[in-house]
Amino acid sequence: MSDSKPKPIPQQPQPPRLSYREAADWVGNILGRNIDDYEGSHPHFYTWADDQGYGEIDPEGETRGSSQIWFAEYKAHPEGEAVCPPYRNFWHWVIQKCAGGRTNFRLCVSDEEMVDEEEWVQEILKIFRAEFAEHVEDGHIPFYAW
Repeated sequence: MSDSKPKPIPQQPQPPRLSYREAADWVGNILGRNIDDYEGSHPHFYTWADDQGYGEIDPEGETRGSSQIWFAEYKAHPEGEAVCPPYRNFWHWVIQKCAGGRTNFRLCVSDEEMVDEEEWVQEILKIFRAEFAEHVEDGHIPFYAW
């Protein structure tokens, strides 16, 4: 096939990017929590099931995580779903807020952009900014996710 156009080449080199997963793990270690489950809502059902004395298999032979019987009880129990912490996943927040797609993106860590965010998001963003200050450009940190 003959084509008169030249093969495309990048016009500008990509800036160095940090691994989001490694940086997120670093920030999580500083906070002492998983930033992809900031409030610890995921293990709440399992802790509740332990408190009820449930084993790993329900009466219908389903594993704890698949048990419709136990999950129905959890939803109705006063110490179950009603008191489960809210699900707060920083990676899901990133996907919704950051331009550039899921592979390469720039995480905004400027005060101006943070002001309207929930406290938990602000806390995480401030740690990203402090820990990776040498990579901040125009209020953003460049990352790759995969």
